[in-house]
This record gives sequence, C-alpha cells and structure tokens, in this order.
Amino acid sequence: MQRPVSTRNAHSALNGSWKSENDVSTSSTVFKKQCVAVDHVPEQYRERYLTRGYRQPYSSFLDCLVSIFRLNNETFNVWTHLLPLVCLLLYFKQTFPCELWPVTKINSWYYPLLSDEMSIIAYHLGSVAAHAFNCMSPRVRHICFFVDYAAISMFGIGGACANIYYLRPLNTSFFFLNSPNLFVGAAAIFNVMAVYLCCSSRHRWEKSKYLVRTLAFALPFFVGNLPSYYRILSCVFMGDECTTALLCLVLGSLGYLVAAVLNSTRFPESRYKSTFDICGHSHQWVHTLTTLGTFGHILGIQLEIRDRSEQLNVLLDSITFYSSLGWALATLVIGVALALWFGSKLTVEGYLRTERDKVVGNKIE
Repeated sequence: MQRPVSTRNAHSALNGSWKSENDVSTSSTVFKKQCVAVDHVPEQYRERYLTRGYRQPYSSFLDCLVSIFRLNNETFNVWTHLLPLVCLLLYFKQTFPCELWPVTKINSWYYPLLSDEMSIIAYHLGSVAAHAFNCMSPRVRHICFFVDYAAISMFGIGGACANIYYLRPLNTSFFFLNSPNLFVGAAAIFNVMAVYLCCSSRHRWEKSKYLVRTLAFALPFFVGNLPSYYRILSCVFMGDECTTALLCLVLGSLGYLVAAVLNSTRFPESRYKSTFDICGHSHQWVHTLTTLGTFGHILGIQLEIRDRSEQLNVLLDSITFYSSLGWALATLVIGVALALWFGSKLTVEGYLRTERDKVVGNKIE
C-alpha cells in the first residue's frame, strides 16, 4: 500500500535535492529578506553558472515587488530595462511628430513609427515583469518568460514595419524589398516561429537552450532589418550616400550582435563563477546592449523620416493601420496565445504534465 506523499516531498522529488525554508536556521521574515544559494532553490529556478543571490521560491506578489529594491541576482535585470523604459517613454512623448489622441487623427504616415515605438515599450515592459515576478512559482516563472518572448516578437515586427517603410531603397529590383505587405508578413511568421521555439526551449535542449533562443530571434531580426542592411551595403560598396541615420543603425546592430554573443555564451559568469552573480552577469549586459541598440535604431529611423520624407511620399498610400500597427498587434496576440497555451500544459511545479507523471512515478512511492 502506498504512503501519502507530502507536498514538500513531492517538490523534492520533482526538483532534486534542495533545502526548503524549514531547512534554514532563521525566522521566516528574515529569510524572505535574504538571498539564498543555488542549493536552496528548486531546479526550475536555477540559472546556469549563477550560484547565489536567488530570491525565496514561492514568493508572493508583494514579496516579488519589494525584492526589486534589494540586491539579488534579478535586481539589475529589472532595473536595466525599467530605467530605460522610463527614459524611452519620455523621449517618445517629446519626439513623436503628431498628437497621439484621438487615434483617428494620427497621420497614417506615422503608423510604422508608432508601431515601432509601441513594440519597444512592450519588450521592455515584458522583460521587467518577467524578471520581477518569476519567483512566485515554477509555473508562473515559465509563463512570465513565455509572455516576455511574445513581447520580443512584437518588437521584431514593429522594427520590420519601420524598416520597410522608412529605410527601404527606392532604386532596387529586389522584389522582397518592393512589397511591404509580403515583407512584413514574412517577418511576422518568423517572429511567431521564434516564440514557439523559445517557449519549447524551456523544457527541451537543456545544454543548448540559450543558443536556441538566441538563434530563434536572430533570424527574424536579420529578415526585419534587410532594408537597413541593403542601404548600409549600398553605402559602402556602391557609392550611395552614407548618412548619419545609417551610422546610428550600424552602431545599434553592433549592440545587438554583442548582446547575442553574450546571451549564447553566458560570459562572464561562465568564466568567473560566483563573481558576477549579483551584478555584471551576461543577462544584465544583454539588457544594456539591446537598449543601446534600440536607441541607435529609433534615432536612425527618426533621422530617415526627417531626411527622406519627400522621397518616400510615393509610399504614403500603401501605409495603413492594418499594414503596420495591425501586424504588430496581431503578432503580439498570437505570441501571448502561444504563451498561455504552453502555460496550460504545465503543472504547478513547472513541469510538462507528461514529464511530471514520469518523474513522480519514478521517485515517489
């Protein structure tokens, strides 16, 4: 006859050997204020190469909120996107070329720009929420990052809209760059695929999950930036005009490239263990570099709008709500739907239901 399984034993069986709150010789109140080492948290909470600075597992919403004002290995992950988010909101408010309310009065010429700026806000906000509240439970942790991936996909499609309408070359025979609807539609498909792959990577490809996530978004990023890459190569090799806007875009792309390398290699914490657990680990640099890249990107777009407005007037009739903002919002909705679908397949402990049944069957008798 099988013995009843306690909740604590179930968690231990599912997550491996870890010390619960009761194993720590301190009061509950003090414990929640302290950082704990990697062996004090279940496997689902652990980040590769980070050995300390973890928050208390199964924290409440309020505990998570308070924790961003205390030093732990998520503090700077939050603030490296929260502070830039505030700065970006103020910058967008000051520099957007027309009034945003009522929406019906917005000039359609600026729909791609609005799409780009809204997507930038979305991916910063998604990141802040994911890193702030990911210690509530293993399932909530996964769902937080599923939604984060969806917000990143919106950024990919928002950038693609701005690139094809404001940066596209006007003298090319390349069909893909002469068909905005085809271009944005392809970018949307690639970004939705990236969300699916990233969500899948949280329960598959354990040894290469960071590389999978990086490559999953690298492809749609490359596709979405083809107009700017074409213009940059034309400037360098074909004698076309090299503008300040293109320089900003080059610097922005370099920021994204270095961020991608750090995200896939987990440097410096993979080389210097326990040194950068709280401040300076790779994900914080990824946030910093992507934000700098975003500033370069949006500045380049704004300069192109200013300097090429007369040349681009021929495109005005092809810009509609559905061909720009509509694509971005649809990609976000599909991404969030995927996130919730993946979340529905998880147990409270954060395992896929079939995976949990297998683990329980093997370890709990």
